[in-house]
Amino acid sequence: MTKLQLSNSKWALRSNMRNTFIIVLLIALTSSLIANRNATEPQDMVRYVDFSRCMSESVVHHAAVENLTANIAQIRQQLQQQADVLQKKYSELEIKDPSSESYNALRSQIKYAEEALKFDGQMAQRRASDQENELFARVLVQINQACAAVGERNGYSALFAKEMGPNAQFPDAATKVDVLSKRTLNWSNPAYDVTDQVIEMLNASAAQQSRVEELPQQQ
Repeated sequence: MTKLQLSNSKWALRSNMRNTFIIVLLIALTSSLIANRNATEPQDMVRYVDFSRCMSESVVHHAAVENLTANIAQIRQQLQQQADVLQKKYSELEIKDPSSESYNALRSQIKYAEEALKFDGQMAQRRASDQENELFARVLVQINQACAAVGERNGYSALFAKEMGPNAQFPDAATKVDVLSKRTLNWSNPAYDVTDQVIEMLNASAAQQSRVEELPQQQ
C-alpha cells in the first residue's frame, strides 16, 4: 500500500470515528431533551389540597361532628346525674351514726355507686374516642375519594396534601417543632390549589348519596 493510500485510509477512519461520535452525541442530547420534557410535564399537572379545609367544609362531616357532640353531651349529663346522686349519699352519710347498720349499708351503696360511676365514665370516654377515630377515618376516605375523582376528571398527575404552614397556631413550641420537622411538603404554589374543587366534589357526592338513601323511604 502506498503512502497516499495509507494516508487516505487514516483520514477515512478518523472521519468515520468523528461522524460516529457526532451521531452518538446527537442521540444523547436528543434523549436528554426528551427525558427532560417528559420529566417536566407531570410536574405541571401536580396540584395541592388542604385537608383541614376539606374536613371543616364537608357538609356530611360537619353534621356528623354535631351529632357526635350532642351524644357526648347527653352522656356527660347522665354521668353528672350519677355524680349528683352520689353527692347526696355523701351528705346523708355525714349525719348518720357510724355505729349504726344504716351507716354501713349506706357506705356499701356509696362504694358501689363510686365504682359504677368510674366504670361508666371510662366506658363513655372509650366510646367517644372510638367514635371520633371512626369519624376521622371516614372523612379521610371520603376526601381521598374526592381527590381521586378530581384528579381523574382533570388529568392531574398527582394531588398532594398541603402541610400546615409555619404561621399556624400550635399549643406549644415543642409541638410546633415536631410538626414542622416531620412534614414532607415545605411550600406549595397557591395558584395550583384545587381544594375548592375537592370540597365541591365531596359535598356533591354526599348529596347524591343522601338522595339515594331517601329513595327507599319514599317508596
